Amino acid sequence: MSLPGLSRIALRLSFAAVAVWLAWWLSTHQLGSLASTLLGLGGILMARWLIRAKLVLNPAGGTDRSFGFAPIIRDILNGATCWVGAILWAALVAIAAKYRQIPDTEWAAYIVLGGPLMGLIVIGTFFMGRAGFRTIFGMTSAGKRP
Repeated sequence: MSLPGLSRIALRLSFAAVAVWLAWWLSTHQLGSLASTLLGLGGILMARWLIRAKLVLNPAGGTDRSFGFAPIIRDILNGATCWVGAILWAALVAIAAKYRQIPDTEWAAYIVLGGPLMGLIVIGTFFMGRAGFRTIFGMTSAGKRP
């Protein structure tokens, strides 16, 4: 084996060791929200490095993939905007119910609060998921995934 082949094997083994250590750590420790967020970002970056270094095959296909951050940042901002909008919508509906601008019943909560709130959460989650997919697997040269 040549040295690049040995280094690729060593890199794969080091990623596998880190993954096993993280699995053990997750099973023995309780995480807060910040630690969970950082661990998720670390997993995304680790997967991105594995695919960019071509240590594993890209399941999205293609070898000419762009790993630029501009579309990813746009998706993250769209998702965060939807989630902030959901929080504001919930707060505004609670204030409106407190001041009796809308009825304080279960059906009013389901219709006025539930529908738009779930819609914003689902759309925000879609954008965040797409940002994660684009971060890990890249995009085609045209900026669109196949």
